[in-house]
Amino acid sequence: MVGSEGYRFCEWRCRTPPPGDLPRSERYASFLRELPQDPEECLALIPRKSRASTRQARDRHGLSFVEDPSRLTQFHRLFLLNKRRLGSPAFSLDFFQDLMQTFPRRARVHVVVRGNCVVVAVLSFIDRDTLHCYFSGSVPEADSVGASNYMYWRLMQWAVEQGLERFDFGRSRVDSGPYHFKRHMGFEPRLLPYVFILGVGERIPEVHPSNKKFSLAQKVIRNLPVPVLEHLGPLLMSLVP
Repeated sequence: MVGSEGYRFCEWRCRTPPPGDLPRSERYASFLRELPQDPEECLALIPRKSRASTRQARDRHGLSFVEDPSRLTQFHRLFLLNKRRLGSPAFSLDFFQDLMQTFPRRARVHVVVRGNCVVVAVLSFIDRDTLHCYFSGSVPEADSVGASNYMYWRLMQWAVEQGLERFDFGRSRVDSGPYHFKRHMGFEPRLLPYVFILGVGERIPEVHPSNKKFSLAQKVIRNLPVPVLEHLGPLLMSLVP
């Protein structure tokens, strides 16, 4: 980021910290695990309580797991609604269409369907031996039928069937809801040491949802009509460092 009098800060996102004593933040953690060779072993990776919810989703609630790039619009709708519930701007559908066109073999859309309704949707990326689950959306009632547990169990199975060896569950803010969900799915957090080079008189930037400075903006976004947020989201995203 550059200010009128020179740079404010440079943020260096790392998996392992570089040498030296530069200022750092450990607000985020990553979740990465090795996959078994047999897809049938994926369920055993999930801790008992979440495993029971996953079985119920499979056996009681009639959920089905589908890979279907034509459902990108449905994915974006759920992604947008999730972001609105969080009070956060969202990328446009055009952004995701560009990703699919740029990475036709690596970008994959999966959905969990209940009846005629898509309840969870995930856009993932394949990088060498790893499946990265990067963007997601869900309906509010998804958790009541264990749909998210079911989705990520089936994604692990799918990754093994594709010959992939690792599953990257992405980053989450430490002690947030997604952070604990991933732990309950059997993934161990690994702190991400973000390192900063700061300009004179600058501090580590606090650009994150728990910063109270953003509470008013979050409240406004939560109350915006979906068509308005769909239009404004990309403009607001351009302001996020």
